[in-house]
Parts: sequence; C-alpha cells; structure tokens
Amino acid sequence: MAKNRIIFDPEDLIFISEKEIKKLSRGKILLLVFIALILAVIFSYSFINIYGSPRSRSYDKRIQEYYWQLALENRKLEQLKKEYTKYAQINNNIYRNIFGMNPLVINDNDTNNSFNIKYDLLSYPALAKQVYEQSYEALEITRIYNASYDTILRLSQQKDLLMRAMPIIMPVDRRRISIRSGFGWRRDPFTKGYRFHQGLDLAGRIGTPIYATADGLVLDPYANSSMSGYGKVVVINHGFGYQTLYGHLSKILVKPGDKVKRGQIIGHMGSTGRSKGPHLHYEIHYKGTPVNPINYLYFSLSPDEYQDIINEAEKNKEALS
Repeated sequence: MAKNRIIFDPEDLIFISEKEIKKLSRGKILLLVFIALILAVIFSYSFINIYGSPRSRSYDKRIQEYYWQLALENRKLEQLKKEYTKYAQINNNIYRNIFGMNPLVINDNDTNNSFNIKYDLLSYPALAKQVYEQSYEALEITRIYNASYDTILRLSQQKDLLMRAMPIIMPVDRRRISIRSGFGWRRDPFTKGYRFHQGLDLAGRIGTPIYATADGLVLDPYANSSMSGYGKVVVINHGFGYQTLYGHLSKILVKPGDKVKRGQIIGHMGSTGRSKGPHLHYEIHYKGTPVNPINYLYFSLSPDEYQDIINEAEKNKEALS
C-alpha cells in the first residue's frame, strides 16, 4: 500500500500518509479468518471421524500439524491486537484529541487470552473455536479503527481553516535550541517548590528568531493580569479556540491587532521577566485550557524527531521560568 501515516503537511495544508501509522489491511485479517475456518473444518472432521478409531495412529501426525498451524494463526492474531493497542494510543492522544473528538474505546477482554502449546487431542476443538473467535474480534476492531481514521481524515479535509489555525510547527528552529522543560509538574527555579508548568521551555541564544506557529491575530497580552512574569510576551488568537503564548522575548516585531501567518517571525528569544536564562516559554491554550504543545508538534516532525523531543522534555524536571 501507499504510505499510511496521516500527518499534516504545513506547506500544502493537507494530510498525507506514512508507514508509522497505518490502517491494518482488512484483506490480511480476512485471509487469517479464511485460513482459520479451513483449518477448523479439517480439524473438526478429523477429530470426529478419526480420533478413537483404529486409524487414529496413522493420522496422528497430520492432526498434530493442523494443531500447530492453528496455534500459529492464533499467535498472529494476538500480535495484530498488540499493534492495534499502539495505534489506539496515537489515535486518541493525537488525532482525536486535537480534533476535539471523544476517545475511541475498545473493550478487549482477551488481551491475555494466550495459551500454552501442548500436544493434546482433546484441546483441538477448543483451539479451533478460539482462533475463530479471535479472527472475528480482529475483524470487528479493524472495522472500528478504519471508521475512526476515515472520520478524522474527513474532518481534516473539511476544515481547511482549522488547519491554518492549528499551531503545529516549532516556534523556533529545532537545530538552534534544546528542550529544557516540558509540560506538567516541574520544579520552580526560584522557589524550588513544584508547580504546574503550562508549556515548553526552549533554550537557545538571545536573538534567535521566534515564529508564529499558526495564522492568527496578535492580542494585547497585558489586558490579562495573569501575564506578569513573562517579560516581553506575544499572545496570538488563532481562532477555533486556539491561542499561543511566546514569553521572555528580547524583542517583539508585532503589535496588537496585527494579522500574522504561520512561520512569520514575531520576535527574538530573550530572558526578560521571571527567567533563569535565555529561552522561549511557549504555551498552547485550547478553549481556555493549557494543553501540551508536544502533541501538536507531531504533525511537522519525523517520528524520530518527535520521540527525541518527548525524551528531552522529560529529562529536565526544573523549568527556566
């Protein structure tokens, strides 16, 4: 198949597919079901007509081969279910979260439904039944996930304006910064106590260009009394519930009322306000609530780059501001 991971192309403003996130092939599951059914029929016939008859010993080896084939198909189905678990996390944490959709829930009571392979004729009917049931379950999970991805893709295609409003690029050149603190509970550099850190601290040199991460309208940050401590700060309203904040700048290149485009330079990195060193404090707010900016960077980075940022953000537990 073509590339299968749905990501957002910030240049063309469309979603494309790559290998990292894929719809599992319905044909692959159907093939497993077909094999399981054929083996189950052959096995059931052999069990009923041969087991216990004088010819049982001569057919014993063939029946054992059927058993091992069934066991192999069952293992394949278990592996497919593990893959679905990984895709479900991406589906919920990134795509459905960003589009404001309810989490996708799959009730799976058979995750630990593995078995010990042993040569026991009396266990054959139960094994054939287990393979059939797991095949049916895999087909149903495939249908649900494929429908979910179709819905997400349809939303993305219908909401071109939303795509322009989503802050999905790095606010600074990744090659020129390090991730000094992530989103969540971090140690305050001044009080040494713990408080909730609402964004990312991206450390670099004073004067490093800072970019708007989506189209929007520059707001007056000082209209909000909670802006104390950010030093020179830019706040942009992107619409659709999204706002971004860029704090501790050394220089601001835009003013309230300006319309900006994604990728436009809006200021330079600094260390103004309540800061322990040159860095950009970057926040994303969705419908008034701070959200983890790392989730949105997924769309403009390679899988390796994205994972590196996650790892780097978790290393440092003390914020810079």
